[in-house]
Amino acid sequence: LVVVGAFFGKGRRTGKYGTLLVTTYNDEDDTFPSICKVGTGFTDESLDQLIAQRFSKLHHAAMKGELWSWRKTPEGRLAEILILDQFTRNMYRDQARSFASDQIALVLAQEAVAQKADEVLPVEKRCFLYLPYMHSESLLVHEQAVELFIQPGMEENYRFELKHKEIIERFGRYPHRNAILNRQSTPEELAFLQEPGSSF
Repeated sequence: LVVVGAFFGKGRRTGKYGTLLVTTYNDEDDTFPSICKVGTGFTDESLDQLIAQRFSKLHHAAMKGELWSWRKTPEGRLAEILILDQFTRNMYRDQARSFASDQIALVLAQEAVAQKADEVLPVEKRCFLYLPYMHSESLLVHEQAVELFIQPGMEENYRFELKHKEIIERFGRYPHRNAILNRQSTPEELAFLQEPGSSF
């Protein structure tokens, strides 16, 4: 079994992963059929350690562009994007490297959308393919993200995208990344970071 996605939790786990989407690789037809959703049972720290232990080699291969054969199928494209967009954040949480593969993941997501590979995926998988758009600090990219997340079945993701886009419109970047990326925060950004829900 392979974790290929995660859903944000609710209540005290808001903004954290509460449920995992688990799949298995079928080498007969080179697909990643969906199996089920499962509760994580993990703290952020234990999940990060597990991902690093099990997927670090695969992550390094993805960073070097060695997983191109996965792009033969929409599910394979999604898996590569998740490794670059999500696993990087888990493996290097609170480090500048956690954003190191954002641009690669975004380009792969844009390519998938351009080829309409996203339309083949069910909505619960499709929303993960769009996450690199949400993570971008480009307003132009967020304008496209709004169009993607407005699809039926993505209401919660759409709400999150609007919040992300509002921050980019206001600051041109995500202020909560400034400390990690050694960027100087403006007084307005520092004030914003004191507000509830200012970080993701």
